[in-house]
Amino acid sequence: MKPIANILLTVGSLGLALVIIEFVSRELFPMVPATLNLNSTGQPIQINAENNSCRLKPNLSFVQESNEFSVSVATTRYGNRGPAPAKSPDTIFLGDSFTFGHGLADNQTFSYIYCSKSKRNCANLGRSGTGTVVQLNTLVDYLEEESWRPQEVYLFMLAMV
Repeated sequence: MKPIANILLTVGSLGLALVIIEFVSRELFPMVPATLNLNSTGQPIQINAENNSCRLKPNLSFVQESNEFSVSVATTRYGNRGPAPAKSPDTIFLGDSFTFGHGLADNQTFSYIYCSKSKRNCANLGRSGTGTVVQLNTLVDYLEEESWRPQEVYLFMLAMV
């Protein structure tokens, strides 16, 4: 009987210790649930285009800020994250915040790195906080409105369970 009591005491002690560590860590290192998009004066701004839910505001420079990062971001004349296609892009990157490059500087996104290294004409249509329906609508919007005819379309998503 004594070994079972020791095991229960050990498990209970470990459980209590983990609960205490969780609460202390949340107090010392609070998690901010969202990233702020700030203009040059540090005021929060809306980066989505008002008249088109598939596009971001064109030619916009802003700062993405959270408790984990602060990076400068710019959008192209088409209302996307760079790289900016000179004409109809050969390659389109489609996806969520992973594709957009949430928390990364413009030249750190994988689409930017791929396009600059391969010397391809590309467009990053990644949209933070979106699912496949919005991403498909975004692709269709650019294919119809800009008459883009890419050779390749890549869909990247960070799936979490």
